[in-house]
Amino acid sequence: MMDGTADLALVRICIAFGMFGIAAAMDMRQRYVDDRLWVAFGAVAAVLYFFDFRQMDITIATLSMGLGGAASYLLYRTGLFGGADALALVVFAALLPTYDGRFFLEGISAKGQAHPLSPLMLLSNAAILSFTHLVVNMVKNAQYGARHRSSLFAGMEGETTTRKALAVLLGHRSNGSGFAFLMEKNCGGVRKFDFSLKPAEDTPFESQVGVWVMPGIPFLVYMLAGLAAMVFIGDLAIALLSSFAGIL
Repeated sequence: MMDGTADLALVRICIAFGMFGIAAAMDMRQRYVDDRLWVAFGAVAAVLYFFDFRQMDITIATLSMGLGGAASYLLYRTGLFGGADALALVVFAALLPTYDGRFFLEGISAKGQAHPLSPLMLLSNAAILSFTHLVVNMVKNAQYGARHRSSLFAGMEGETTTRKALAVLLGHRSNGSGFAFLMEKNCGGVRKFDFSLKPAEDTPFESQVGVWVMPGIPFLVYMLAGLAAMVFIGDLAIALLSSFAGIL
């Protein structure tokens, strides 16, 4: 039977899953998350500290929340995070500032695969999992190329092979629907790829058909998946590096 500390750790994890589950559903449906969600879960996080304050390592918890908040602010300011993503990481840092790997799947050792800074572990996992979107782009471009032979790069003939390859990874031809940002610009009548970062909250979604677009990644979905990986596996970056080192 788990002791009280373990029980509260499980409660915190379940609440975090609930928060990210609701937020991810909102993000997928409309690319907007009501700020009241973060206020509600932030209040829940504050209440939880009354129950396990004495059992927590306050130094590590404070460091973790501070780093989580700093990472959120920096990623938001650079345009890599939307407001919902930033608030999600801040509230998560308050909900589960530390994690010791007690719920790792059987046969997975916590040694070398986890550290106590939960927000950074979640962020790292989500970033790694988000690379699956590159595969989605490549599949879409392969399908487009199969249907429209020799027209995938129509209008972009002047671009280099390297930039075309990068475009295939980062974006695809738009069908006029979905949540995506324009990934090209007109330079004196010549179309060129535009790989610059665009703040999600200030940039309108592109509705033209046939232009190159960069999908607006619903990062909260990857944060939900990153949380699952963190709870049951640990830090994916450390695990991958450990596996790679083992092969060498």
